[in-house]
Amino acid sequence: GFRHELFKIFLPGNAEAIEIGAVFLLILGSSQLFMSLEIGASGVFHGLGLTQVPSKISIVFNLIRIPLAIILMKYYDFYGVWMAVTISSIIKGLILSVLLNKKYHNLA
Repeated sequence: GFRHELFKIFLPGNAEAIEIGAVFLLILGSSQLFMSLEIGASGVFHGLGLTQVPSKISIVFNLIRIPLAIILMKYYDFYGVWMAVTISSIIKGLILSVLLNKKYHNLA
């Protein structure tokens, strides 16, 4: 797939690194939509002067990455770290989107 081809540009001839990089893109790529939701919703909250809402959520779920990564690494080796980042990003994006939706309906 394209993710393999992309890493071949940067790491030609290193099959192991290409495969690891391709898995990295697969795992983290699955959270990109949610990262976008998180960034957008955080921007709206900041624009409304409600900076504590996204900050608290970000702090909590970024801290959760550490124990989650430790747990997942037992089963998925270093891929567990990337999985923890992905899972926490998905949760942050969903929570901030739901909170923003509630805030929007309260303003209307």
